Amino acid sequence: MRDKDNLLVSFAVDASGGLWYRKQLVLWGAPSQGTFGAWRSLGGSGLTADFTALRNGDDIDVAGRYADGSFRTSKVTGSTLAPSRSTGGTDGVGKPAAVVHTDGKLQLVVRRADVKIYTQREGASGFPGTWQQVGDLTAAGAPAAVLTSRGGLEVSVRDANGLVSTTGQPSPAAPFRAWEVRDTHEAGTDTTMINLNGGDLTLTWRDPFGEIYTYRGSFGAVTARSTGGGVRYEGGKISR
Repeated sequence: MRDKDNLLVSFAVDASGGLWYRKQLVLWGAPSQGTFGAWRSLGGSGLTADFTALRNGDDIDVAGRYADGSFRTSKVTGSTLAPSRSTGGTDGVGKPAAVVHTDGKLQLVVRRADVKIYTQREGASGFPGTWQQVGDLTAAGAPAAVLTSRGGLEVSVRDANGLVSTTGQPSPAAPFRAWEVRDTHEAGTDTTMINLNGGDLTLTWRDPFGEIYTYRGSFGAVTARSTGGGVRYEGGKISR
C-alpha cells in the first residue's frame, strides 16, 4: 500500500505478535524502483498474521485478529503505533476486511466462530462493540469488502459449498441485500475486491486448479440483470 508521501509500505508480524514495517526508499529525489529500507518495529503484541492495512488520510489503519480471538484496530502515524482499540468479542476467525468511510471512520467485516459474517462500524466514540450479522450465509473463508464509488459497501466470501457469494448495502443505514451466488464453479481461495478508476469494482479468486475468475461490478439503473442496489456483476473464468 502507499502512505501519505505516495511511497509503498509493507507490513509484517513477528513471532510475539509485534507489528513491523518497511518503506520504499527515495533515491535522487524520487521513489526507488523496488528498493525498500530495513524492517523497523512498530511495537505491540498479540497480533496474528490475519490483518489488513489501509490508508486513512495521512495515517494507516491496521485491523487484525489477535491471539485471544478479538478483532482490534490500531492507527499508524509515521513510525508510531497507537494502542489498539477493541471491537468486542473474542470469537474471531481468520482475516478481517475493512473499509474507510468518507468521515474517516472504519467499518469491519469479519467471520466469527459460528461461521457467519458480521459487520460493525466505528462511531464518534469508537466501536460500539455490537456486531450486526450479515444474512444467514455459512462462510468457509475470510470476507473481502470495498466501499463503492457511490458510498455503499460490497462484500464477498466463499461459502460452505465453496461457491463465491456477494451482498452489499447501498448506504450505511440501509439493510444488506440477500446473498447471491456469483459463479457455480468451486473457488479454491478466498476472494479479493478492489475499486477501479471510473467507479467500477472487481471481484477475483482462483479455483482449485489455479484458474482465475474475475467479475466486474458496475453501476447503473436497476434492471433484471442487476442485483439490489444497482450493482451488476459480469465476468467469469479468464482464458489462458
